[in-house]
Amino acid sequence: MRSRQRTSLHLAPVVRAAIALSCGVALYAQQGPVPHPDVPTGTGFLLGRVVEADGHMPVSGAVVQLTVTVSPNNLAQERFVAPGPLNEQTSRTVATNANGYFLFQGLGKGTYSINVTAIGHLPGGYGQLKPSGALRPIDLGENEPRTSVVITLWKYGSILGTVLDDGGEPAAGALVTVFLRTANDVSAQASVFADDRGVYRFGSLAPGAYAVGLVTGSTTLPAPLADQVEAAAGNPNQEFTQRSRMYAEGTFGPPTTGSGLRVGDVVIQRITDAAGSLPPPDEHGRMLTYATTFYPDTPVLRQAPPIDLAPGEERTGIDLTLKLVPGVNVSGVATGPKGLMKGLVIHLASAANGPLSSAEPIGGGDAFTDEKGAFEFIGIAPGQYLIWAGRTPINPGDLNQDDWSSTSETMTVGAADVTDLALTLRPGPTVAGRFEFVGSKPRPEGRLPVFSLRPVAETGVWRTGRAMSGPDGTFSTPGDPAGRYFITVTAPAGWFLKSIMHDGKNIMDEPIDLGPDALTDVVVTLTDKTTHLRGGITDANGAPDSEADVLVFPADSKTWRDGVFSTRRVRLAAASLTGTYRFDGLPAGEYYVAAVDTRLTDHWKDAAFLARLTTSAVRVTLGDSEDKTVALKRTSPGDK
Repeated sequence: MRSRQRTSLHLAPVVRAAIALSCGVALYAQQGPVPHPDVPTGTGFLLGRVVEADGHMPVSGAVVQLTVTVSPNNLAQERFVAPGPLNEQTSRTVATNANGYFLFQGLGKGTYSINVTAIGHLPGGYGQLKPSGALRPIDLGENEPRTSVVITLWKYGSILGTVLDDGGEPAAGALVTVFLRTANDVSAQASVFADDRGVYRFGSLAPGAYAVGLVTGSTTLPAPLADQVEAAAGNPNQEFTQRSRMYAEGTFGPPTTGSGLRVGDVVIQRITDAAGSLPPPDEHGRMLTYATTFYPDTPVLRQAPPIDLAPGEERTGIDLTLKLVPGVNVSGVATGPKGLMKGLVIHLASAANGPLSSAEPIGGGDAFTDEKGAFEFIGIAPGQYLIWAGRTPINPGDLNQDDWSSTSETMTVGAADVTDLALTLRPGPTVAGRFEFVGSKPRPEGRLPVFSLRPVAETGVWRTGRAMSGPDGTFSTPGDPAGRYFITVTAPAGWFLKSIMHDGKNIMDEPIDLGPDALTDVVVTLTDKTTHLRGGITDANGAPDSEADVLVFPADSKTWRDGVFSTRRVRLAAASLTGTYRFDGLPAGEYYVAAVDTRLTDHWKDAAFLARLTTSAVRVTLGDSEDKTVALKRTSPGDK
């Protein structure tokens, strides 16, 4: 009895604070016990605070969303919640007071997640340990008062600077692009126009490494096509009919506007035209253009030093200079298996800046072919370029190889125009083989596996097509450009990929070099049994560690050391609330497994990072359909 009294006295100040908070704070929504058929009710409550990542200052006015997971608690223990509400949940919402506190009352036993949004901050929630980290659920007991819920938010950063022309004057209207950089990836995030002072600013940037640049680009349309597009503008029915027709003819990415600068028989749409930053072409159609430049002064994106941005930091003085250079014209004709290619999009990009992993190749432009297959780029800066084009049918399952064709080559643009360039699109090499099933279950009827290729270097330009399968289990892809690809297989429910054999070698998790000849006699074997790798994680004190990420990567393959990562064999999983991890469906083989502080794994797909982990990781051999338990201790890259 005395023990109960002590507990009540101990909680009394907290409860009084909670009552005061509920009475004195303007709540975003009413927070009394709200009956709902899916929401547990009771006398429990969650009292928490939202704070800044730097200095733990309170965040006032943050919108806090409490979501109850309609799932058994034993399943929720192993569940990790990404930012944002889940579909099978019901939520309540409040706002924090001036000191960052929030309160949810009338809660019953259940598993909850908390998401938070606040002006000037990245979205976050309970259990998040880094800006890109996963959220974790909260298990609330019967009528339990939880009073120490602390949620950390990270502020957005910003980058700003001034753009000057080569005469030292403000370059009003110059288009500036910011790129996010990681160890193996560069991706465009946003573009803005400089104001009348030449000043630009990027806000709402997550902490990370960035690059900023002035990127040259344009789209050239045949004048008749531009007129057709412009005539349909503003009429939704006509726009839809026109775009549908162009898609059906194989034109992917039809133009959305026909406006621009008319030069002879073409219309030029330049990314800088919105503010009139470029002078018009001369009477011969020769145009001055700006060279692609990245801060501080390099034409090559990968050579630009990273601009490191901390939470809440404003990086100033990231200034750029426009370099006006004489442009040249590049023109030619595109033909394919069926002759002259109308409505084809020809892509041109700086060879030094492409292909990028998640960004379109940059520093060139697009040109649409006319009725006779002719195309023209106007005002291209001198340099080395990649020029390529591809046509795929509107239905990715169409196996007519004449509809799957492409071309790609490197060209040099000098001081003189390039004319009479002949581009010939040809069907690419195919991959063909058969599916085999092993196991105790009968072969699946009605739904065969889906076989397709994924380029090792994603450029967003070529759209690979899935293989067509026959009733006898054979398959063949429609044909893709020569290059390096990963093979992807989507198995029917209850079946798992076991191997992909070709010429006596398992190529399941190694990139294949395709072309120029077809790849035949590929055998894809599926099984009704799968592997499991699981275990517990402990910290330096031997306690269960819920703040670790577990990485698994192959010990019997060097592909990842070359910066090429197979999603089947290189994986990351966050620890559960109870300090456990689990990987399902790993192919049989030898692996390194390591538990690392989640704050260190933002850019874990980095060959150097994984190589440092090999000295402290546990080496594991996983057999076919094996269920293996491996205990891990949290380690750091380079530990022994």
